Order: sequence, then structure tokens, then C-alpha cells
Amino acid sequence: MNPGTNKEGAQVDQSVFEELIRERLPELAEQVPDLSTLSSVSLSWFLTLFLSVLPFQSAVCVVDCFFFQGIKVIFQLGLAVLDANSALLSACTDDGQALMILTRWILSHCVIEVSFDRLRSGSVYRLGVTPYT
Repeated sequence: MNPGTNKEGAQVDQSVFEELIRERLPELAEQVPDLSTLSSVSLSWFLTLFLSVLPFQSAVCVVDCFFFQGIKVIFQLGLAVLDANSALLSACTDDGQALMILTRWILSHCVIEVSFDRLRSGSVYRLGVTPYT
């Protein structure tokens, strides 16, 4: 295994994620013109498949979905989290502030429930994010 492969793969994922932000969340991209801040915050999400920030039950669902649908699931979840926090992120002044906003939100709101029957049938294309209680 090439030692640089993981780093290069992460850089490619971040470039793709930035493009998806511009395409799917144009208001956020307009308000935060330097998307490298959001990319650096989301880097740990991509490297850990959100395992470092999600409650256990949600993390299990994300990993299951990742094995079934691939990296698309991580992009979808990342976009959903950014979309839910776009107003707060627009006012951020640095990476640390954005990281705190997103981490707090994920820990307090993210319980991901995906029906595995729906996954098998191919009818799940977006992850639902519901309040965590």
C-alpha cells in the first residue's frame, strides 16, 4: 500500500465535497466563499466515516449504509449537516468556531434511522436526520 494513498484520497474527497457544496448549497457557498474552512472541518468526517462525532447507534447505521452505498452516503450526510447549520456557519470567523458549531449540532441532533428493507430495495437516496433525544 502506498503511504500517500489515504492522504490523496482524502484530498480528492474534499475537492468533490467542495463542488457538491457549490452545487447543492449555493447560498452557503456564496456566504462562505472560501470553502476550505468547511473542507478542513469535514476532513475528520471523511477520514472516520463520522464515527468520531456520532452517537453509537447512528454510527452503526452510517457504517452499514457506507458498506451498502459507498462514499455517496458520507457526502449526503455531510451536506445535510452543513445545510442544517448554514446560518451559523455563514457567521463563522475561523475553522475552530465552525468545528464547534457542527460538532455540537451533530451530538445533539443526529440520530440516523434507515430502514434496511428500503436500503436493499434501493429506495433510500437521502439520509434523514432526526432530533436526538
